[in-house]
Amino acid sequence: MFTSILYHAFGLKGVEYHSTMYIGNSVILSATMKDKIFKCLA
Repeated sequence: MFTSILYHAFGLKGVEYHSTMYIGNSVILSATMKDKIFKCLA
């Protein structure tokens, strides 16, 4: 479910969701990239 939220809310593709932490008023999502993505900024 959170993988879908990461994509639809933030446009993140190829992310594997791990866990959620709630600290104070913050929500911290732990995730890793499934594949290495290289992007040339030039």
